[in-house]
Amino acid sequence: MSAAIVGGLEAQADGLLFQCELSGTILQCGIFEQPLRDLINFHHDDSTENEIYRAVLSEMQRIVTAKYRSGRFEDNGWIVIWPADLLRFGYWRRVSSAA
Repeated sequence: MSAAIVGGLEAQADGLLFQCELSGTILQCGIFEQPLRDLINFHHDDSTENEIYRAVLSEMQRIVTAKYRSGRFEDNGWIVIWPADLLRFGYWRRVSSAA
């Protein structure tokens, strides 16, 4: 089972806030601007904007799931994606456009 973003994304000065549902639990989550930009840049080849956004949202859900399973919560109970998390949990895969 993996996390699913529920509701919308809330833009903040230093990143995004969002909620994920995982195993019936609603998790308060966030991603800082730098890892968000890194994910966008990683998936920004010849893909369409929609493919890039889908890939980035999928990566965010995957990392939230990995952090949840490994118990990597912030002191306030949130799951926040930091730049180091991209190294710790890796990038998933690049989207590829149909030729």
